[in-house]
Amino acid sequence: MGMASMATVVGLGVIALVLAALLAAVLVRLGQYRRMASQFARGVQEAIQTRRALPVPLGAPPAFRQAADELDGVLEETRRRSAASTELIAANRLLAREVKRLTTLLDAANEGVVATDATLKVVLANKGAAPFLSMKPEETLGHPIQECLKNQEVVGLLNGQSQEGGARGVRSIELAPEATGTQEHYAVFHSHARWKNEETAGELLLFRDISRIKNSQKLQAQFVDSVAHELRTPLTSIRAYVEMLIDDEAGDPQMKYDFYNIIYEETYRLSELIDNLLNISMLEGGTAKLDIAPTRLKRVLEEAIDVIRPQCEKKKIDLVVELPDRLPTLNVDKRLLNVAFMNVLGNAAKYTSEGGTVTVSSSSHEEELQIAVRDTGMGISAEDMPKIFDKFYRAPTSAHIQGSGVGLATARQIVQLHGGDIRVSSTVNEGSHFIIALPRSLINTSIGE
Repeated sequence: MGMASMATVVGLGVIALVLAALLAAVLVRLGQYRRMASQFARGVQEAIQTRRALPVPLGAPPAFRQAADELDGVLEETRRRSAASTELIAANRLLAREVKRLTTLLDAANEGVVATDATLKVVLANKGAAPFLSMKPEETLGHPIQECLKNQEVVGLLNGQSQEGGARGVRSIELAPEATGTQEHYAVFHSHARWKNEETAGELLLFRDISRIKNSQKLQAQFVDSVAHELRTPLTSIRAYVEMLIDDEAGDPQMKYDFYNIIYEETYRLSELIDNLLNISMLEGGTAKLDIAPTRLKRVLEEAIDVIRPQCEKKKIDLVVELPDRLPTLNVDKRLLNVAFMNVLGNAAKYTSEGGTVTVSSSSHEEELQIAVRDTGMGISAEDMPKIFDKFYRAPTSAHIQGSGVGLATARQIVQLHGGDIRVSSTVNEGSHFIIALPRSLINTSIGE
């Protein structure tokens, strides 16, 4: 081989060695990049999971640094949005809890409430409003309120068709039972809510049961009529007999005596009515003060019996008194307790027909003393029984009998003021059984039974 050929071979060998070295260097670098890429990938995964800054391996190319910076920016934005989202979720949970608490409180109220937003879509409806809604209260949320109301009068109130006004622009209407499909009277109030800048915030409807008020007004009207009649009748009688006495129309002493006796009875009726009205006024107004003193129970009962005895004799009612020889001395208000006994006894005599029987008895029990008044009168129906102690109440079946409807109410309040109560059982057309129960704690232990 010539020298030229030898040189050529040597040159090619050197080139091959250089290329081999370069290839080896490239392969080493590629291996380092692969390890860096693998490490970078793990770093990216860890950064995403922990939301921390991405570490860049030493010697990494600029592209790695750029990618790391961009990822850090994304992670920072993610952290910011995540924090805001967490705060929003917490706020929503708090708001939901408050809304639930408010709804629960409103559901416990005796009044119906429906509220809307500015677009008249329902945002709140409690259970009390259910009788006025065409769907369940919880189903009305988000629906236009006009679609949810089943009473056109309420829709008219919402649309401003009511002529009734109130404080701060509150309008109202009254709905009779036939308008609501219930047994109650309702007052419906509508108010327009505004923000401080006078922009509309929403509408509010309030449904209030006013049955007790209506019933009270009815009873008061009946009471006024009854009292007017009660006052007019004896006054008319008194005036007539006084005029006859003035005109000397009573020709003989016996007739004059009868006239005077009638005048006395009528003035007694007036006095009894006025006393009952004053007593119930004091008891309900809280101005009645008990004048507690040792009082012989039997003596108080006998005084009350003596008062109603003439009434029983006039109607030929057999008044049976079954009291023991001795009854305890009580620490009570004698005057008020006497009123209670007279009212219960008078009630029995009033509603017992001619020839009937009224029986007064007493018994002692472990925790109470009982004074029983039993009659053979007209009795009390099951429908009227819960109402007989209501002030001014008179059963329709007793409309023909004179009375104001305050006697039993006064008696019960007096007995309850002493820590006792009055119980009653009755059968229509057979009679009634009243029990005046007084606690044994009223017994004056220094005197005993």
